[in-house]
Amino acid sequence: MIVSGSTEDFQPCWPTLRRCFGDIRPAATMLVCGLSDSRTKFEIEVYARRPAEPRPATAAY
Repeated sequence: MIVSGSTEDFQPCWPTLRRCFGDIRPAATMLVCGLSDSRTKFEIEVYARRPAEPRPATAAY
């Protein structure tokens, strides 16, 4: 989730996000709202998961 004080503050971030994510298009939500600290331009909340170890093949029944 991306929280921004204004859309103008967030626009310069697009090239960086494209460079970091490449062809990956993660699901994302952007909110434009007042932030509690005026020095903050935006916040990004990220959840990442590592792939689980491959599971051993199981017998088909």
